[in-house]
Amino acid sequence: MVADFHNDYLSNPEREKILKEYSLKKDIIVGAIFRGGKDLKYAKKTLNFFLNNRSNNLRFAFEDFSYPVDLQILCSELLDFLPVYVGLTWNGENNLAYGVGSLGKIKPQGVMIIKELLKRKIYLDTAHLSEESFYSALQYTDKILCSHTCFYDLCPHPRNLKKNQINEIVKLGGLIGLTFYTPFLTENKNSTINDVYRHIDYFIQNFGVTYLAIGTDFYGCDNFPQGCCDYGFLEVLTEYLLKKGYTERQIDAITYGNLSAFLA
Repeated sequence: MVADFHNDYLSNPEREKILKEYSLKKDIIVGAIFRGGKDLKYAKKTLNFFLNNRSNNLRFAFEDFSYPVDLQILCSELLDFLPVYVGLTWNGENNLAYGVGSLGKIKPQGVMIIKELLKRKIYLDTAHLSEESFYSALQYTDKILCSHTCFYDLCPHPRNLKKNQINEIVKLGGLIGLTFYTPFLTENKNSTINDVYRHIDYFIQNFGVTYLAIGTDFYGCDNFPQGCCDYGFLEVLTEYLLKKGYTERQIDAITYGNLSAFLA
């Protein structure tokens, strides 16, 4: 079985077909509702579709929560349904925070959202926050995670987490989802399964196995390692990690157990 911290199928035109397919399996999949410049009506429609068609193995989250409406409306229409996590922005600046493509701390309206998340015990997803916004968010919540990223020490992409950021998430008991997006895995044009292994090994050697999961970003991008097009890639990755000396228990923790326990 697979547990995926970040899959963008809910923003895909074929989401009904994909959701039915996922519902037939026991895989745990967190589907992100990505704003992408759309309005609150779109978010509510997508959420209602999910709530009316979901199975117990499927969860939802929000990516870019910058809907320009009153906070109480956001709470009653979206947050009261308890997403797994909420990301304040995508890669740029908005009315809540600064993304990795900009500089700045969490804005006042973003602080209000974070406080509402904390009241409901909803995690803040730091995946797209600028480094300044990341650290300023720590003033207002201890419930943080990163749903889909790789590691800056191996590939210095602005979306990747630096070691001190990883330390903060681990210290607070959050979880980090390793994504399969090639530009985050390597500075080379193409990536391979070995690049995925490198990031897994880096994390485990520095932080242990407990706080690492998989956050594929399937349907959110299309530049994946060779041979990676669906969850069958996890079977290939398992065999690769076994050959590299990792145990079945460690591999299961990364690909299923850690996220399953986190969501329990």
